[in-house]
Amino acid sequence: MRRKRWQRRLGGLVAAMLLGLVLVVVIRRYCGLQSILLQFGELKPVVEAMYLLERNYVGPTGRPALLAGAIQGVVEELDDPYSVYFEPAVLAGAAQEQGGGCGGVGILVTVRQGKLVIAEAPVPGSPAAEAELAAGDVIEAINGKKVSSLTFETAVELLHGPEGSRVVLTVARAGAGRAWDVTLTRARVELPTVRCRLLGDYPGVGYIRLTMFTETSGQELKEGLARLRRRGVGYLVLDLRGNPGGCLPAAVEVAEVFVPRGKPVLHIKERGKARFTITSRGSPYLDLPLAVLVDKGSASGAEIVAGAIQDAGSGVVVGQRTAGKGSVQTLFRLQNGGGLKLSTARYFLPSGRSLEGRGLVPDVPVEQGAEGVDDQLLAALRKLPEAAAAKTGGW
Repeated sequence: MRRKRWQRRLGGLVAAMLLGLVLVVVIRRYCGLQSILLQFGELKPVVEAMYLLERNYVGPTGRPALLAGAIQGVVEELDDPYSVYFEPAVLAGAAQEQGGGCGGVGILVTVRQGKLVIAEAPVPGSPAAEAELAAGDVIEAINGKKVSSLTFETAVELLHGPEGSRVVLTVARAGAGRAWDVTLTRARVELPTVRCRLLGDYPGVGYIRLTMFTETSGQELKEGLARLRRRGVGYLVLDLRGNPGGCLPAAVEVAEVFVPRGKPVLHIKERGKARFTITSRGSPYLDLPLAVLVDKGSASGAEIVAGAIQDAGSGVVVGQRTAGKGSVQTLFRLQNGGGLKLSTARYFLPSGRSLEGRGLVPDVPVEQGAEGVDDQLLAALRKLPEAAAAKTGGW
């Protein structure tokens, strides 16, 4: 008898717990739905339009394509070239780009005379090398999208994608007549982001080529500088031409190498939050006279580094006005496998300047001259003695 009474009590307790759980779920779902309806009730015509289109349009329709088009339309309405919708097939490559190794074609690109140009010979063994693409080739379109309608950063992202996927480039070459299409199968290509060497014709000058900012760029730079120091380097040239940016913390870490301890590297302002400042932790390489090379393809993180050096007075900036990107993007994943990359913050140089739409004006403006002659590098080398004198004088 007691056992039956205990069983009834246990059964009643379990039933009460289950009912409470159901009520909690229902309330949460209902409140969530009500909240969404209150905030986005005006979207009901969009749902209605989708319903009518799928059931009445005379031609074939596909819901995924329609939804992708709707999302794309919303993003384009922002009138922000750096806010982009990535379809599921493209998202993997965009996300991998922050890492160093990614699905790509093995080329570095830059902007010359308003055109997207392959900056140097493709990585040996890469898809681009096997297709016999060459330095100086102009990329006119990527997967049918005209490069002239894209930002430099977006064009770079479109070159990346999942390993094994294909990308079609429309390429033009001087003296080759009409442009042609080349289909490349993306592969995992390790692009070294930092290359350090001595300039053979200029004793004591170390040359650092930084092609993009990944999680390892700061450490690679410090290791390369240590090697150059052991070889007796007395001057530095930091080449940021064609660098589209990348990982913001990596750009800050690189800037700290050339900005004195305690001085600001940049200011960041997020939506609804107070502006905050990132200051430099310093480095042992501030005694080396420095020239920084930039061009129209230097964007985002490259502009942060060059601008921080310029504002700190720790180096001279040589080349062309930069791309003019003063915003920070965050990638949000969507349930359909795609993603939204949205501008979520603005950054400002230590002096308070915004580069958005303006770009960084170099201390020594130099246009690139004839093919095979690096006028910008030569101008930077000529400025190094002045930089050395300024360092000696307390600069």
